[in-house]
Amino acid sequence: MTVIAIYNRKGGVAKTTTAINLAAALANNQKRVLLIDNAPQANATAGVGVNPSAQSGIAAWLTDRMPVEKVLIREVYQNLDLIPSDYSTNTHSNLIDRFSLSSHLSLLTIRYDFIVIDNDPTLDLLTENALYAADTVLIPLRIDKFALDGYRELRRHLKDFEKETHSHLPILGILLTQYESRTRVMKGMRKELETSLGDLVFQTTIRKNIQLVEAPFLGRPIFDYAPRAKGAIDYESLAQEVLQRTKKQAVS
Repeated sequence: MTVIAIYNRKGGVAKTTTAINLAAALANNQKRVLLIDNAPQANATAGVGVNPSAQSGIAAWLTDRMPVEKVLIREVYQNLDLIPSDYSTNTHSNLIDRFSLSSHLSLLTIRYDFIVIDNDPTLDLLTENALYAADTVLIPLRIDKFALDGYRELRRHLKDFEKETHSHLPILGILLTQYESRTRVMKGMRKELETSLGDLVFQTTIRKNIQLVEAPFLGRPIFDYAPRAKGAIDYESLAQEVLQRTKKQAVS
């Protein structure tokens, strides 16, 4: 099993879109996948068609108020299960420490091939739980003038986290999102990022695509809403790279 945390300290970079559609793409490749919504806004929960206020979820599970079978929602998409978000200002106050999610996930290791965790931009106790539980981190990055500086700052924070927790948190890759290939500025900035960061940058880019914006409003992954859209093609390509990279990480 591989646990992938989707994380960037910056908002608006398609973290939730990536969590939902990468999970669905892996499921399309006959992998058993669990999507965990670890963000109080519960956008990933709503994005797969589940009402966040209708049932208990991750907070109830991590605080041991409910067992996982009471919060897990099966088959929100083929081969894809969900642990929804039910965070509020008070529901996660009883988390013992930043290691709670890791210890709870140990019960699920034989059930899934991949666990994908969506996170808030804030590096708070919730995100720290996801990072400690993760085997690797996927960083969505929107190309702009400050993208490289933002990544370097994020990497420093992750290194500090590794030192504090005595953990090892490899970067699976940097995913360029909302990409417009016909824009010369974006092409140039992409080349700069690839020159600076090398193989860390996924070959796949997620092109700007209106269907990716529309699909969450209907509570559906892109493959269910618009399977021939650019967004579906791009996330399937990403899934293939993720499968290759996680296999390499497993043997290294």
